Amino acid sequence: MDWTLLLAFVGTFAVGIYLGYKISDWILHSAVRELMNEAGIGEEEIDTYIESIKNGVPQESVDNQPPKLQIRLEQVGNSIFCYEKNSDRFLGQAATREELEDVLTERLGPMTLLVEPEDGADLLQKGVAQ
Repeated sequence: MDWTLLLAFVGTFAVGIYLGYKISDWILHSAVRELMNEAGIGEEEIDTYIESIKNGVPQESVDNQPPKLQIRLEQVGNSIFCYEKNSDRFLGQAATREELEDVLTERLGPMTLLVEPEDGADLLQKGVAQ
């Protein structure tokens, strides 16, 4: 077999694979862009969502209710420390329930906090931490 013919075959094969990849990539991007436009999702919203994922902040649910976050509370002295239950990531601290709510809202935005009794729910009773 002639080396020139073999080289032409391999080169044509490689170019075909590359072009096929690029065309399928373009089709996929076009389809996703069209679906996002139909759903009313803009590029700013996607960038915001990606940034929030990087920061570990949950997004709003489909029904536009605030996201839910399971937390764990600890009391050390007169301070209440708040951690994300699943990852033990520190979320904030405060002396009172109201201050803790303000700190968490400022840091995470509006959301529903879920605290089990064994995770310190009693620390969120009205008033100052005991």
